[in-house]
Amino acid sequence: MKRPQVGQNVWAETLTGTFTIVAVHLDKSLADLQSTDGTDAIQRDVPFGLIHALGGDHSQTSRD
Repeated sequence: MKRPQVGQNVWAETLTGTFTIVAVHLDKSLADLQSTDGTDAIQRDVPFGLIHALGGDHSQTSRD
């Protein structure tokens, strides 16, 4: 993902589930993601390249 934004709903290639972006670190091309499964767990420093918007060109179940 080139320009993730705080509040955006996403999924990440190396993580299970869906997330909301809670912080973006442009200088490092990393984002912090909060799980939407009700646990409020936060995955920190996820590279932009692994993050995809929900409903985008790729899906979490894509075989691409």
